[in-house]
Amino acid sequence: MPKGRPRFEKVEDELRLLQRHAPIYETLEGRIKADPAMAWLGKKLGVWQVTTAYPLAMQIAASELADGDKMTLARLIYSYIVRRALSGLTAKNLNKVFQSLTQRFVEDGVSLEVFTAYFAGRDGDSTRFPNDEEFQRGILSQPAYRLAPSARIKDVLWELENASKSALAERVEMPDGLQTEHVLPQSWTSDWPFEDAVDRSRYDGDPASEERDRMLHTLGNLTLITGGLNISSGNKSFAEKKAKFAEHTGLFLNKWFVNKEAWAEGDIRQRGEHLALAAPKIWIGLEESK
Repeated sequence: MPKGRPRFEKVEDELRLLQRHAPIYETLEGRIKADPAMAWLGKKLGVWQVTTAYPLAMQIAASELADGDKMTLARLIYSYIVRRALSGLTAKNLNKVFQSLTQRFVEDGVSLEVFTAYFAGRDGDSTRFPNDEEFQRGILSQPAYRLAPSARIKDVLWELENASKSALAERVEMPDGLQTEHVLPQSWTSDWPFEDAVDRSRYDGDPASEERDRMLHTLGNLTLITGGLNISSGNKSFAEKKAKFAEHTGLFLNKWFVNKEAWAEGDIRQRGEHLALAAPKIWIGLEESK
């Protein structure tokens, strides 16, 4: 109720608005598919548990924008959430950002230009839209497994799986039962030698051991496998784990390990750099949207 005045002059007006937005809400919730862009965005917002973006999504869906522009805005909302998470930036203010963007759309209209202009000059940790450089730096250095736990990190890895496929490969929904796997295990042992061949333990306080414990949670050391394979691979040596990958998984993400003889910090960094190059094409930035 702005400034003490009713938002609608008549109840009928409010009911008409609710009726207009009901199919959009149902689409975001996955119950119907009235709008492909909103159906896709709703699924992503559900995984990341960011339903505070619903009002913004409803404005986009109800606008007169072309379908392509609606999809681009949907991708930007998703990218904003994922880029901030993998860059190690807080998610606490997302609701305020989306509320503010909603108001900007009310004032200036729904468009890509208004969306991108909103973030111009907003470089604070609580609101900024990470550029490619910050995003890629986060992928290489931030503990993605902890920053995007559970279904969120699986969503990230599945998007990277799809990006790893050839143009001829079939695109399918993520199957049930996939789990996130640390290639170099969290409880690593002497079966996972260091590149300098020095024998170290997890709790010896050695800087190299501490660096390993930091790096093993980065995206370069994470992959997807079935639950059964997860149980059977565990903390076994890389040679044994690689054999399990080759025998039981057809995921493109895991083809990376086929020709590797060992797996240590340099290998994690190399794979991380590869994924960091692919990531901005999946989670587009403001520049890519123009």
